[in-house]
Amino acid sequence: WPRTLFSAVLPPLGAFGIQALFSSFVPRWALLYPAVFLSSWLGGFGSGVTATVLSTGVVWWYLVPPHGSLVKSDPRYVVAALVFVVMGVLASALQGRLRRLNREAAIALEGSRRTTEELRHVVDERRIFAALIENSSDFIGIAAANGTPTYLNPAGRQMVGLDPDLPMSSTKILDYYPPEVRDFATNVIMKEMLEKGHWQGATAFRHW
Repeated sequence: WPRTLFSAVLPPLGAFGIQALFSSFVPRWALLYPAVFLSSWLGGFGSGVTATVLSTGVVWWYLVPPHGSLVKSDPRYVVAALVFVVMGVLASALQGRLRRLNREAAIALEGSRRTTEELRHVVDERRIFAALIENSSDFIGIAAANGTPTYLNPAGRQMVGLDPDLPMSSTKILDYYPPEVRDFATNVIMKEMLEKGHWQGATAFRHW
């Protein structure tokens, strides 16, 4: 609130002081317009509106004849004051919206930066994980739920005698088991994998 208050008060009072000194040479509302714009730029909508009201009051009381009176004889003074108020409120509203959009953009940018860092961290972890799998001496394979293999690490290919460049999609899970084990693989291993998410036990693969 101190920033909002100072932003609302200091520019109009400074502009009014300069305006009072050069009132014979400068139109009475001329310097108050940039003062309101500055207030709204520094403090947002609330500061701009407060600066508009304050500027209108001091100019109306001290610079618009007859001085020191709320009632002015010339209606043109009223029109000029109304134009100033409308312009001040509009400028404050636009500046407030701009500040809000900038704040939202900054928040979105920070969120995007955090997301990018998280994605980079995930990518690094996946790269390390992939390197471990690729260089593991264990048989590590991945298959879809329909029984189509999608990946087999180099050690696994070597264990079962598959060429390094053979597309895994050209094989089926049951192709890796000897004929006498395929019923067990279908009714026990694959069934429990699909129903429970895991199977633990010992079995044999055929060599291609």
